[in-house]
Amino acid sequence: MTDTFPTPLPLDGALMTDEIKFGALPPAHTRAAPSRWAEVAAALIARPSEWAMVKEAKPVGVAVRIRNGGYMAFRPVGAFEATCRNTKNGKADIWARFVGVPND
Repeated sequence: MTDTFPTPLPLDGALMTDEIKFGALPPAHTRAAPSRWAEVAAALIARPSEWAMVKEAKPVGVAVRIRNGGYMAFRPVGAFEATCRNTKNGKADIWARFVGVPND
C-alpha cells in the first residue's frame, strides 16, 4: 500500500516533485562489470606498471571510474592508475596501468 502526502515547499519556493510516495523499496539495480573491463584489467595486471591506452572516451568519466574502482574489474581502489591524453573533439585517449594492491 502506498500513501501520498503533500510535499512541503523548499526555502526557495520551488517544487521538486508534487508528492512524496511511501512504499516498499524497489530492488537495487546491479550491473555486472562488462567483460571487456575484466579483460582490460587482466591485461594490465599481467604487465604491472606499464601504461596502456585502453579506450577513447569522454575525458573524465572512464579514467575516474578506473581510478576509483567504479568498474568492479578495477578494484580494490588504488590498484590502478588512469589518466587522459590527446583530448580532441570532446574525447580523449584513456591510459591506465596496474600499480599493485595498496597496503592498508
